[in-house]
Amino acid sequence: FYNGSRKKDKDENQPSNLREAINLLKEDTIENLVLVASGPSSKKLELSDKSLYLCTNNSINLVHDKKCIYYIQDYYYTLRYLKRHLKVKRWKATFCIVNENGFDGNRSVFMVVNNYLKKRKRKENEYLISDIEKKEPYHSYYNELNEFLKREFDTEFISLNSGFSMLMLITYMANVLDIPCLLYTSDAADD
Repeated sequence: FYNGSRKKDKDENQPSNLREAINLLKEDTIENLVLVASGPSSKKLELSDKSLYLCTNNSINLVHDKKCIYYIQDYYYTLRYLKRHLKVKRWKATFCIVNENGFDGNRSVFMVVNNYLKKRKRKENEYLISDIEKKEPYHSYYNELNEFLKREFDTEFISLNSGFSMLMLITYMANVLDIPCLLYTSDAADD
């Protein structure tokens, strides 16, 4: 069922904070982060070995031979991700952020990812960030991201859709890694 994964060893722990998890992605050759989601502006994407791409859903297919991070939030793509191993050469990590916003789909995504992470692991790091249950490290990762958003943008994390959620995550990643980010998503980056 969980292609490309193995049973988790009891002593395997996730980083204690989100900043530490993000710093594991750092490489000297990475000059910027690029958010890629489905939409018209994704056709304008110019691939570079100096970029780290944050992708969701099928946008991963646009960057299959470049360094990338996969983002899951949609229930269909979450199940698809858990059942199949991504056929991506330089996939570095997967992030899933869901919050308690009254949408039952978020709780469903949390439950399947949480159950998976309790028992399984892939060689690529996988992170669940959530306030749905006060479990660690998921809840502290969520608080750390939310505190950054409040401090810098006077807003809190809102789980609207994967593109919007990735925008909030990539903003924090760019801050931690101290590199710029570019957007290729929906209509947000169109002329």
